[in-house]
Amino acid sequence: MSNDKFPAFSVLLSVYKDEEPAFLDQALESIEDQTVKPNQIVAVVDGPIGSELDAVLKEHQNQNTDIYTIVRYSLGFDFQIAFETIRIIFTGDGAR
Repeated sequence: MSNDKFPAFSVLLSVYKDEEPAFLDQALESIEDQTVKPNQIVAVVDGPIGSELDAVLKEHQNQNTDIYTIVRYSLGFDFQIAFETIRIIFTGDGAR
């Protein structure tokens, strides 16, 4: 269903190194397959996540280049970083 009749919205999720790649894949597929599609899917990668998880993210981003934003941090998240990430995403001040 087109998003023309609904307010624009984004889905924000965090990805950590201990996630199961299959579960991440299922979660992203579920988001992508919703009746009303999000205008943006933002994956915040908190630290190094390994090649399997990275491959899942890249696959979904490649299949849906117009809606994916991947934000990467090399160190653990703290509240200030999380707040700034959300501010950039929702105000459009950041680059895709």
